[in-house]
Amino acid sequence: MKKITMIPKTDVIEIFGKNDQFWTTSLDVAKKFEKRYDHVLRAIKNLDCSDNFRLLNLGESTRQTKAGEQKYYIISRDGFSFLAMGFIGKKAAEWKEKYIEAFNKMEATLKKILTQQSRIEWKNARTQSILPQRQKTDVIQKFIEYATAQGSKNASKYYLLIQEMEYNSLFEGGYKHLKLLSGYFNESKTLKDLFNINQLFTLINADRIAEKALTEGMALGMFYKDIFQLAKNRVLDFAALIVKDQILIGASSQN
Repeated sequence: MKKITMIPKTDVIEIFGKNDQFWTTSLDVAKKFEKRYDHVLRAIKNLDCSDNFRLLNLGESTRQTKAGEQKYYIISRDGFSFLAMGFIGKKAAEWKEKYIEAFNKMEATLKKILTQQSRIEWKNARTQSILPQRQKTDVIQKFIEYATAQGSKNASKYYLLIQEMEYNSLFEGGYKHLKLLSGYFNESKTLKDLFNINQLFTLINADRIAEKALTEGMALGMFYKDIFQLAKNRVLDFAALIVKDQILIGASSQN
């Protein structure tokens, strides 16, 4: 495996949900602690832990880079604590604290979400959001057929593109932060299950706005890309009128 001498450091701690736990990566640890990446991999390999602990807390994976396939580990909170024991010095201590804080904030956000889902008011709001979403989905399907007829080769992507457009327009933290948390549930919940009541009602309005723009654009015979831009502009106009509400609190910035 080709050695990496140093990975550029950033101040954003990467923590994500997966398999009912929160995790970081060996790539992120190397960045924050300013260590050679091959040294971090060697430290993980040489951890004096049981096979069972390694299996539960240190998952091997690979990713494709310009230089070829690169090995990395996903590391649970316990795995990080075990690994970080070997990192010494004032700077290392600062980053240990920041990781602990980041894990705590992610877990606090999860607890808040699970608590809200037990409330009847939230359940009612979630139920009310279903019909507008279905209506928008039906219109998007017609829009996909419309775009395909106009020559689009990747029209099916508009399901995801329109969802991303709405989430990124309406909320601080956006779609990326939702995905970081949603992996915790192993697809047992949809992204909308992570919203609070205010966010659900905001999305109901945004769904209706997007649906209306798509319908009007098709009725006018507009080019499909212009119709998507029309829907985006209207959602952005709506977003400018509301108070932004964070989706995920404090899961990234740890400076």
